[in-house]
Amino acid sequence: SAYAVAAIPHEGAILTKPVAEALGLRRGDLLWLEIRENRRRIVTTRLVDVIDEPLGAALYMDLNALGRLIGEPETYSAVSLVKDPAHERELYAELKRTPSAATVEFRAGSLLAYRAMSDGIVEFVRKVDVLFAIIIAFGVVYNTAKIALAERARDLATLRVLGFTRAEVSGILLGEIAALAAAAVPIGLAVGWWLSGVIAAGTSGARMHVPHVVEPATYGVAVAVFAVAALASALVVRRGVDRLDLIGVLKARE
Repeated sequence: SAYAVAAIPHEGAILTKPVAEALGLRRGDLLWLEIRENRRRIVTTRLVDVIDEPLGAALYMDLNALGRLIGEPETYSAVSLVKDPAHERELYAELKRTPSAATVEFRAGSLLAYRAMSDGIVEFVRKVDVLFAIIIAFGVVYNTAKIALAERARDLATLRVLGFTRAEVSGILLGEIAALAAAAVPIGLAVGWWLSGVIAAGTSGARMHVPHVVEPATYGVAVAVFAVAALASALVVRRGVDRLDLIGVLKARE
């Protein structure tokens, strides 16, 4: 679809990024446009710019340039107006009475409906993702801690017999787990950034271009979720440290 925009000071055309990438076009390339209405023919123009527009596959041209190119000057298919909110009802009534106005649409209402629908979907997906992230983080840290406890149970119990307190013995085990978790956080953030780019690229298509943007707050939320899950699993494992069989350690032979 082509759109005439009076503010474009170029004689050539401007394409949205998905269309330009799909056709393999760059700034300065020559375009052949097939007109499929009225006098069907093929016209040529030059690509002067590419814009990164997330929705739609469109071609933009200066209003006068487009009229000269297709031989139909002063032809309009749509008009965008800046309205006064105080006279919105009068404007709507007047446009509805205009025979040449096929449809009338207010952008504010459409945006509110679209945002309400998209925000609801995104919020639901976000909650599901956070829930699974907590479960996975808890499971990974818990299993790591359980394995470490099983491998070092005798050593930790020996420390308890030598006079170390429960808190000190737990600190040794949990400190090791914390060191492993701290080293894994930067790697996880980097992999998450890469995966988000892969998902954005897979979601993008001819009609929609999803930009790869990760807000800094997202990293903070990810680290906080992981920290909470790791702390919860550490507290569970600490109960196992408190229940070490000290008598069994004393009776054990070297």
